[in-house]
Amino acid sequence: MKGKVQREQRHAYWTYINNIIDPPKSDDEQLKGSNQKRFWNYIKSLRRDSTGVSPLRDQGRLFASPKEKANILNHQYKSVFTREKSSKILTPSGVSYPAMAEITIDKEGVRKLLKNINPYKAAGPDEIPAKVLKECADEIAPLLSIIFTKSLADGCVPDDWKMANVTAVF
Repeated sequence: MKGKVQREQRHAYWTYINNIIDPPKSDDEQLKGSNQKRFWNYIKSLRRDSTGVSPLRDQGRLFASPKEKANILNHQYKSVFTREKSSKILTPSGVSYPAMAEITIDKEGVRKLLKNINPYKAAGPDEIPAKVLKECADEIAPLLSIIFTKSLADGCVPDDWKMANVTAVF
């Protein structure tokens, strides 16, 4: 019974492939164009690698969830960088650079940048869709300009802005 089902599946598969490669004859040219499209879509689907990042091993265990894999890759990338102690870093004597003009962040500049966001891009780590940022630009620009100005004045960046998930690109 199992062999018969497998034979029928193979037969149906090859019938499908043959219909894509050599479709039944038709006078309709539009149908011919759609069959060519079906053929190339099929070829492209064979070349597509949809597995993503394979499971990763860390400390003898295998991890498969996306979050666990991201954390393993983050740890790996972090491990190759060294963090030097600030006491060992030599500083040059005297000022070797010109004074920088004060940076001002006004709400109109922030609003202009928000209005230019591509609404079809994916949300960032904050999970706020780009379309929402663009549509609410007039309302949130003053608040963001205050946050950015305060960050520059204090000389510190919020911890949430320092975190990132790194994705390996093959």
